[in-house]
Amino acid sequence: MVEPVPGMRGRIETWVTDEPSLRGIDGMDRMRLVVADIAARVEALHTELTAGPRIRVFEPALCCNTGVCGTDVDEALVSFTADLDHLRRQGVDIERANLANDPGAFASNKVVADFLRVAGSAGLPSCWSTT
Repeated sequence: MVEPVPGMRGRIETWVTDEPSLRGIDGMDRMRLVVADIAARVEALHTELTAGPRIRVFEPALCCNTGVCGTDVDEALVSFTADLDHLRRQGVDIERANLANDPGAFASNKVVADFLRVAGSAGLPSCWSTT
């Protein structure tokens, strides 16, 4: 058993691997199976650890998401769009869905679809409302 060390972040995983020799598989065939099992686990762990942050924005029905459409410029929405663009340039995985333009994104996300069933579109954030 491996014990955590002071200041350690994260978790310790114990991988119980299949033992091919218990099924009569020995020699190089055994080693290939063990190595393949460990390699798959290491690859999955690498993917988990190197995946960057993800942001998903689900907006109410807007004519556009820039804040500069129509007759009034919405400064809060312009700033929000600029902030998202900055984060995107930093490597953050960002997707933005507008209910008017991409209702499928709302329907295909179970959490968002369940939220809309309970709160309706009026429950979506409207922090950039000019009223």
